[in-house]
Amino acid sequence: SMRRAQKQVLVLIGVSFVSLLLLGLRLRALKDALLIQANVLLAFAGVVAVITCFGLPLSLPMGLGAVLLVAVGAVPPLMVLQALREQKDLGAADTPATHGSGRVMLVFGTGGLLGLLPLACGLVPGFELLQPLALVLSAGLLFSLAGSLFLLPVFIRDAAGDTRPGHAAGIFPPRE
Repeated sequence: SMRRAQKQVLVLIGVSFVSLLLLGLRLRALKDALLIQANVLLAFAGVVAVITCFGLPLSLPMGLGAVLLVAVGAVPPLMVLQALREQKDLGAADTPATHGSGRVMLVFGTGGLLGLLPLACGLVPGFELLQPLALVLSAGLLFSLAGSLFLLPVFIRDAAGDTRPGHAAGIFPPRE
């Protein structure tokens, strides 16, 4: 059983690297692909946290939730990077489009979390089967959202060499 689990983890790591390469080719920037991959790994940290905190056994619904999290965890950083590219293409230092990306991510993440909450808390009939899926997705989404809103802008700023205090890559409105 342990060897089978180790093989599955190695397959997931391999798939992760292949997806990183494909993402880097699509975005034409390995740095952007690494930022997105880091956010997905942060989502997986949420999965590990919920499994550890609740002492949950690994199950098929959890595995399905982890696979879904790869796609869901990549959406917020993709939105940020797209907004920053548009900002750069316009030649503007600060645009409403980049401010809006933070709001859209917040709505996206909050809506997903609120939708999963009844299932994760066991408030709906038949929750026993899908509760692990809801717990994994909600924890991963929460960690991914926090990473996209707070950590990703700092990483982007540092990668761009911008060291101005309080400047978070133009994603949030400047402080006045």
